[in-house]
Amino acid sequence: MVAARSRGVPACSEEVLVFRSHLSLLGAGVEGAVERLVARVGYRAVGVEVVTLEEALEALEAGARYARFDGVGPATLNGWVRVVKAGFPEARVGASGGVTAENVADYARAGVDVVVTSAPFRALPLDFTTAMGR
Repeated sequence: MVAARSRGVPACSEEVLVFRSHLSLLGAGVEGAVERLVARVGYRAVGVEVVTLEEALEALEAGARYARFDGVGPATLNGWVRVVKAGFPEARVGASGGVTAENVADYARAGVDVVVTSAPFRALPLDFTTAMGR
């Protein structure tokens, strides 16, 4: 999820992201969950965490505006992003799960619009100071 509006990316309050673990609470699979949410959340964009190309296409066909692939490597995403964008040019495609500082460029080259990583939380602490003066 994005913490603040940046370059046309919705802020948290403007988007609903459905994690795979939540699908069973929302109804019959990806399609049913997306259709139900789209009908209930009004102006908010609905995004879905997916692990296959088929799930992404199903979610987008049902009205989702964002598919976030979880645990899918950049080599696979390279082809999948092209398929998604061919059928849904306005859709945003994200990647999460396994994105690190070392491979984030590979994900960017695969064509994703958004990367999600917890790598900064595993980084070494940084100690810095700020000096101000007139």
